[in-house]
Amino acid sequence: MIFKNKLILCWIWAAIFVQTIFAQEGVKFHNVTNNYKLIINYKPSGEDWKSITLNKPGESSRVISTGRKGLAARDISDLSVEAFDIKDGSLLEKRIWSDNISIENDKVTTIEIGFIGGNLRRKIFTTNKKGETKLAENFSDKLGKSAYADNAKSIIVYNETDSPLYAATYYKTGATAKRSSDVKEIAPNKNVMFDLPKLKPLSERKLFFSETKKEIKDELDKRSVQNTINAGIGVGMGDDFYIAVDDNGKLNSYRSKEVMAAATVISSAINSLVDSLRKTIKMDSREAQVSVGPELCKEESEFLKKRQVIVKDGIKKLLKLDSSINIDKDFIVTVASSGGGYRAMIANAGFYAGLEETGLLDLITYSSGISGSTWYLCPWIYYGKNPLEQKKFVQEKTEHNLWLGIFDPNIILENLIVKKLYGKSVNFIDFYGEVLENKFWRADKHTYLSDLAESLKDGKMPMPILTAINPGDRDYWFEFTPYQIGANKLDFYVPTWAFGRKFNKGKAIDYSREERIGFYMGTFGSAFALTIRKNLGVRGWPEKAKKIFNKFVDPTGLDENRVWPAIVFNPVKNMDNPNLSSVKNLENFQLVDAGEISGFPLSPYIRRKPHVIFLCDADPEGLSRNVNPVRNLKKWCEHHNFKFPEIDKQKENNKNIEALRQNPVLILENLKDADVPTVIYCGLLKNDKFNSNFDPEKETKSGFCSTYIFAYTKENFNLLSGIMQYAINQNKDAIIAAIKRKVESVFKKVQPVLPTVADEKQKEQ
Repeated sequence: MIFKNKLILCWIWAAIFVQTIFAQEGVKFHNVTNNYKLIINYKPSGEDWKSITLNKPGESSRVISTGRKGLAARDISDLSVEAFDIKDGSLLEKRIWSDNISIENDKVTTIEIGFIGGNLRRKIFTTNKKGETKLAENFSDKLGKSAYADNAKSIIVYNETDSPLYAATYYKTGATAKRSSDVKEIAPNKNVMFDLPKLKPLSERKLFFSETKKEIKDELDKRSVQNTINAGIGVGMGDDFYIAVDDNGKLNSYRSKEVMAAATVISSAINSLVDSLRKTIKMDSREAQVSVGPELCKEESEFLKKRQVIVKDGIKKLLKLDSSINIDKDFIVTVASSGGGYRAMIANAGFYAGLEETGLLDLITYSSGISGSTWYLCPWIYYGKNPLEQKKFVQEKTEHNLWLGIFDPNIILENLIVKKLYGKSVNFIDFYGEVLENKFWRADKHTYLSDLAESLKDGKMPMPILTAINPGDRDYWFEFTPYQIGANKLDFYVPTWAFGRKFNKGKAIDYSREERIGFYMGTFGSAFALTIRKNLGVRGWPEKAKKIFNKFVDPTGLDENRVWPAIVFNPVKNMDNPNLSSVKNLENFQLVDAGEISGFPLSPYIRRKPHVIFLCDADPEGLSRNVNPVRNLKKWCEHHNFKFPEIDKQKENNKNIEALRQNPVLILENLKDADVPTVIYCGLLKNDKFNSNFDPEKETKSGFCSTYIFAYTKENFNLLSGIMQYAINQNKDAIIAAIKRKVESVFKKVQPVLPTVADEKQKEQ
């Protein structure tokens, strides 16, 4: 009986408690900033503006409406918050929300105001009839409108270090910068104000700062810009800049004290985790050094010997050569595939399936790719499948969106921690690469580019050569193979398993393990790493995306702002070699999608000297503008002293364009010069004999073949891969005849005579 009475008493107290909560009709405002006074102006629906002041952090105040239902039930139609520095009373930020705060069935009971990411934010809690409180809107959900962001005329720079700093504003144009303000000294734990420079066409507004006054010069050259710490200023960049020493002992700038503190906490947490894992992470104890010169490495030379046995056997079977032809040296047939995201990957799946069906694949020694075509080459070589089987694999992988999948956070975290351990850069490329790796490889297994060498050991598959570029004053092509990685024009190479390590004077000075293959796939296909201006002009970008960029990105200096390039240590740092003088002082190389400067990856073939080059082109948007894609490639070849068949004459150019409209395969040759490769172009072009309703150019512009489409139905996959596969089969005889002519021109002493119309008629008779 006593127990029963106690239970009843508990229920009574609970009921009283719930009633008490809901009797407090109103909203509690809570100041959760670190050191700001808040003046909160709020407008209940149908009433005049009201105001409260929260003088210090942690202070709160409940406002109760005089209305019958209470403030919480009747909405707040407008909310304005001003933040003032407690020390000097200066106004730091004003932000306005003009949306009704109303939650159906639940009452808004608490609104927290805090500084997150340099901006005032709000967090809203509600309480239901049972007295249960829940989070209805988080700090990151809705950012109110700043009353000053669009009309900011000045910025405040805070020195949070123990030493004086020197700073000035600049206009950065291209790779150099010119000072636009006086140099100001900022005493420790003090701040100064700068006038915000006005917008200037083709220039970017920057704040440069240093511990040494002489570094803040009137004009900064490219090297000074790279070596002097700076921050972007202007629209969307904020009005406050806090300069502090980060966890690595280097100066850095932050948009608010909260971000500065958070960065320190996160960095400390990562460093603590790194220290705990330092002894458990297995490193690579092999010594690595840079090789200089165009010679092939030992591993590739051994592959070449084995592959050429298969190639020469294929030549004899497929070409049916007469006994006078003696193939007494290597005959190199290569493929160079263009980019284009999933479109390029699927087009390559069809192209290589066609080579397999016709027997032409056995003639191929090297396969190079850029951008999306590398996404086909890497998994194909790794798994070692027949291209017809690999085509099914690609179809299954592309049926679902790239971004959908199950990820193992432990593997991702461990990979990033290892990079952090060795001071490597970590950015969006690493996360993007994890998505790609998860898509095409087992998520629970580490996969490396050097692993592909296993599939090449018997010479039964072509050797893949993946490409990227280091953009800048000079665009250096980088080639990536299972054996070596290096820059073609600079002629330096390092073992694939050692690329990404720190080097000094040609020798590795750490033992970090090889980069995961996902990092490279993200690098090869990093179309988003183009400059912002070029991204805005990329075909296939939705108009909404372009408008967002134009609205939120300061429209100055865009040609210099690259979005998320891959960053690796410079392997030739401090090397004494005349050919490397332009790069030996660089700390890092930036690597981006090579499709930015060329449609086809021919750079790796400059030192490999092929006799025949297949061009697999997954970009069909040329013919409608009367642009011959092969002619554009010839210009690149001339610039790099790479021999190419003659097609300069306008009449010949027009003839080629018309030929491509009739047949997607075009053969260009010069049999009088054995050093000029025969070029066999295969384009992703409309082919009525395959399917008169499928127009790749139309679908690339505004349909399912857009570069930014990351999922294909089985029907669309079959159309895209099938049209390339059909083109190879359709032109099998012409392709074999062209390769035969090239073989005869290289190995037969007497130059072959091309068949004439009369010869063909005579054969028919």
